[in-house]
Amino acid sequence: MAVASQTKERSSRGRQWMVGANVVLASVLVIAITGALQWGAYKLGGKADWTSSSINSLSEGTTNLLDGLEQKVTLTSTYFKADPEGENQPKFRRSVEDLLSLYQSENRSNIEVGWVNPLKDHAKYKELFVRLGDKEKFREQSAGHRELLGAFESDLLPQISELLTSELDAIAAQSESLAGRGAAVLGEIQLLLDRWQREAAAVQEEVQAAAEGDLPRYTAAVGIVRSLYTGVSKALKDIAAFGQKEVSREPNMVPAQHEFLAGAQARYQALIDELDRAVEASGDLPRLDLEDVARQLAADANAVIVETETDAKVLGFADVWPSMDPQGSVSMAFKDRAFEGEQKLSSAILQLTRQEKTAVIFVRHGGSPLLMGGFMPGQPQAPFAQVKMHLEDLNFVVQEWDLAAQAEPPEIDPAPVKTIYVVLKPTPEPPNAMRQPQQTPFGEAQKQAILDAIAAGGRALFLVGWFPGQFGAFPAPYEYAEYLKGIWGIQVDADVLLLQATPIGPGKYGFTRPPINMMDNRFGGHPIVEGLGMMRTALPLVAPLELAEPAPEGVTLDKLVWCDRREGLWGVKNIQAYQEQLRNESIVKMEEDLEGPFTVAAAGSKDDAKVVVISSRDFCVDGFAFAREIVQSAEGYRLRARNPGNMTLLVNSLHWLNDNTAIMNLGRPIDTGSLEIAEGGTLSFLRVLAWGIWPALAVICGGAVWLVRRR
Repeated sequence: MAVASQTKERSSRGRQWMVGANVVLASVLVIAITGALQWGAYKLGGKADWTSSSINSLSEGTTNLLDGLEQKVTLTSTYFKADPEGENQPKFRRSVEDLLSLYQSENRSNIEVGWVNPLKDHAKYKELFVRLGDKEKFREQSAGHRELLGAFESDLLPQISELLTSELDAIAAQSESLAGRGAAVLGEIQLLLDRWQREAAAVQEEVQAAAEGDLPRYTAAVGIVRSLYTGVSKALKDIAAFGQKEVSREPNMVPAQHEFLAGAQARYQALIDELDRAVEASGDLPRLDLEDVARQLAADANAVIVETETDAKVLGFADVWPSMDPQGSVSMAFKDRAFEGEQKLSSAILQLTRQEKTAVIFVRHGGSPLLMGGFMPGQPQAPFAQVKMHLEDLNFVVQEWDLAAQAEPPEIDPAPVKTIYVVLKPTPEPPNAMRQPQQTPFGEAQKQAILDAIAAGGRALFLVGWFPGQFGAFPAPYEYAEYLKGIWGIQVDADVLLLQATPIGPGKYGFTRPPINMMDNRFGGHPIVEGLGMMRTALPLVAPLELAEPAPEGVTLDKLVWCDRREGLWGVKNIQAYQEQLRNESIVKMEEDLEGPFTVAAAGSKDDAKVVVISSRDFCVDGFAFAREIVQSAEGYRLRARNPGNMTLLVNSLHWLNDNTAIMNLGRPIDTGSLEIAEGGTLSFLRVLAWGIWPALAVICGGAVWLVRRR
């Protein structure tokens, strides 16, 4: 019995060891395979981000920008860390730090990353200010300030002090021999001179404190000195004028007093002239960007600093985390803020590392300003104000040209390397109800002015589409149609409006969504529209385009955007007929209307010339391109971009016209979302991973365990 018991015990121990060995072996195999995959990913550089908002990767435009860097760029986060702190601050801080790490991992040789907690890292915070103050741009900007302050310390302050002391000594020498009116006159002058002597000494201390801090406050120091110069100059002028008046009124004045008062003008004039010249020079000093930077770097500002060796730019909290409320909510909850870190960070790097700029000139004829407006009561909002700011973030110089008021394009200083003209349809002349002078009508001279400008080396983006005529229901002709058709082979069917409806019965249709807003678009393989299939793009008031076949000699035409032929989509020739049908429960398609497919946007190139035509008149105005909508998310209801593809289409068109396709899709707003995974490498890999790799790994690990257990 004892032997059997021992045998059973040994057998039990053997099974336990075998099971344990199997578990250990399976674990080792899984760890080894996982480690091999991780090593391969880092070694070969393979990465994939499958999150809906792509928060774990950088856009292709950003990676191209970073890979092409030829100078050092330093990214520093000053997102503070407090103890204790609420639930939102750690989320904001971690998101930014993760993003900076992604930038550094993309180009470790030229991207340096740092983190400073202003509430605790006081030494590092001070070093940051010292480093910023030593940048070439900031030192050049402050050269005039430093020169003026140096002249104050070494020249003008000693002159002021010497003159005031000399005058006070002269008055003191006469004080015992004066009485009555003479004593009163010199007494008043003595009080004034004594006041400015004390003021000069105080100003010297204030200037030293302002100019010698961790980040010198040159503007404040110059303001203090300017105030002193102005005050002393005025005091000396007043004393001289007062002295002349007293001398003329009292011919029998004591000789010493007469000499002092009569000679004041001559003694003071040289210093007065120098002080006035210094005051005038101080008014020409530039605004110091460094001091704006300092104001943005408060200890609780939550800022990111982007630096090159010569310049720096601060991205404030509102830049990186704009409110999703279009009314500008002040909520600081994480869920109420959109994260535009990559978009803003990449734009800042682009601005700091590429000094040469391209101009984008919006061309109109008549009408209201396009880029600025809405400041005065009753003044209409500028339709492209937000677009202007967005393009300036992307290193473009943005201006507008009114052909009705100016025959030549606006001059830009410094001259841009390229100029892109965004050509809008001329605005009809308004009725002259108030008998005001009429604008210059649009004619051949105005048309030729813009065509000459384009021919002189500029590139052009034409915003066309369907426009109502003077009588509403009848379309207006397109003024540049002949040029686009004759030179580029792109015909604008300006008398046709694309309309989409929902079938509700045989031959009957209804409107369940805006009928003039094309949203079910198709995109070609051109760089301008690559990736737009994953973003909602809405194109209102579309007039179809027809591309010549074959294209004109030397011209290469590419179809960018089109609408497939489908039930409920057609080209309307007589909009009046549908306005009459709106009284009915349904509408019926008119026989003369056109069937698809319809081309919506096209690009053409010939030698060094390029043109893009987008036949949707309002697709990139602020109210459409930056519109937001309420959606439900894991954290409740939130706002996101309604038509994220619209601005991408505009910006990519400008980048292509600028021969700069490498930085298309620069940055990625986090609230755009993805509608689908497009056909291509990513979708193919996901299919192979789901149907092949993971099942194969399971079979390999299971087979290995089975072989061990079988033994």
